[in-house]
Amino acid sequence: MEPDFAGALEIIGASGMKELAAIMREAPFGIYVDHPSRGCIYANPALLSIFGLSWSEFKGFGWAKSVFHEDAEWMRRSIEDYEHTLKPNYLTFRVVVEPGQPLKWLNARVHAVLDKDGNHIGSMGLTRDVTKEREFLERVEEGQKLEAVGRLSARLAHDINNLLTALIGNTDIIAREVASELGQSCLGNIYNAFEQARYLTGQLLVLSRNHAVPAGFTELDIELSATRRLLESVVGEGIALKLELAAGKACVPLNKAQLGQIVINLLTNAKDALQEHGEVVLTTAVRNGRVELAVSDHGPGMTQEVFQQAMEPFFTTKEVGKGTGLGLSTVKSLAESADGGVSIESEVGKGTRVLVSLPSLEVQTSLIRPPVKEGMGPPDDHLRVLILEDNDAVRQSLAYSLALYGWEIFSAASLAEARAVVQEMKKLDVIVVDVLLGDGKGTELLDELRALEPDLPAVLCSGFSGDALEGRLDNDYTAFVEKPYRAKEIFEAIGTVRKGKSDNS
Repeated sequence: MEPDFAGALEIIGASGMKELAAIMREAPFGIYVDHPSRGCIYANPALLSIFGLSWSEFKGFGWAKSVFHEDAEWMRRSIEDYEHTLKPNYLTFRVVVEPGQPLKWLNARVHAVLDKDGNHIGSMGLTRDVTKEREFLERVEEGQKLEAVGRLSARLAHDINNLLTALIGNTDIIAREVASELGQSCLGNIYNAFEQARYLTGQLLVLSRNHAVPAGFTELDIELSATRRLLESVVGEGIALKLELAAGKACVPLNKAQLGQIVINLLTNAKDALQEHGEVVLTTAVRNGRVELAVSDHGPGMTQEVFQQAMEPFFTTKEVGKGTGLGLSTVKSLAESADGGVSIESEVGKGTRVLVSLPSLEVQTSLIRPPVKEGMGPPDDHLRVLILEDNDAVRQSLAYSLALYGWEIFSAASLAEARAVVQEMKKLDVIVVDVLLGDGKGTELLDELRALEPDLPAVLCSGFSGDALEGRLDNDYTAFVEKPYRAKEIFEAIGTVRKGKSDNS
């Protein structure tokens, strides 16, 4: 049974006009009545408030002056269609409430009013401010887009990392045969390009938010002091880098590579803001149990629009080819992964200061072990090493490079092949495992082998490991090397895990 609308009209017509007027006046949404030729002849207070106009400014067709210019033409056509058909009209459009302020999104529903003979005598409509709803939907859509971009970034970085690892592995092999000055110069260019590409894929993986890296910690001030020359090269010769380090021996829950990404991104942004002259100040401090790292410049500062988007992935104010828009979003992701945060202070004409806040860790100095360097291999130089890697070029170049150390190398391209190789081997000293394979995870083989030999030294490799590393790096005989890598990094890691096993024997 439908509501008795006719009965409701009888009650209103008889004695409820005053009450109806009060309801329209107090309604939280906009209500209006239009005359076919005179325009708006009634608007309730809510509608006037939505437009930010007085009645004298709004009445007639005064409201139309507030319609955003990009929406005006299609809105005019929509109204013409409505007047021709007199069918209910549903409009979503934008209005300018104050110049320079964000636009408002409005949703209007218009119905024609006809007399008993069917003549059009006016229109009635409802208007709602749907700005917040639109912003919410845009955030949801943006989140979905970023999630898709993150998945694509991870997949793309994984594939590029394999290519880079193969390229640099073969380059290292060729380097032994190149002696000319020109050849060495060309090799230097290749190595520089490799480092830049490795840095970029690292940022893509941070963006994906699915990139698991081994937990680590770094003594902030010591690391910044040790890499000062590198940091100075980032800002360039025309810009002075001032370090004000006051964090003492405080450690942060980031490994050196992660900390390096944060600092280099911040310094690069500061350098670009200064345009090759000025000073960048990098400060550290400990406040309220947290470590603060800040980078400041006296560049042009950020406009309000830039400030609001500064940490969004792929947003950049730099020229095409000079910025990816991943810098601050990478800093934010890395900081948040370590239970930290990022804040920005900026004012047009007065520069920018980016502050990274991180938990302060108390770590025993004895736990900080120096990496094993080339030439510090294990005492037993005749090792039997199994390489499990599904990329043919990576596997072949790594096997050749490690064989040059005099080790006996076995290789496999899949879990099934690796299991067959293991069955034929009498002894295995070290396993080098790609974490993600076409037929499963390399860690499955490691678990099987460690069921027989719990402290078997292992080097895990990946450019995108997901959650496969969780709980696997809590000992001294397991190491992780992130792709893309050079063969000497695997060599050093093998030395580390062999030493770790020896120390625990």
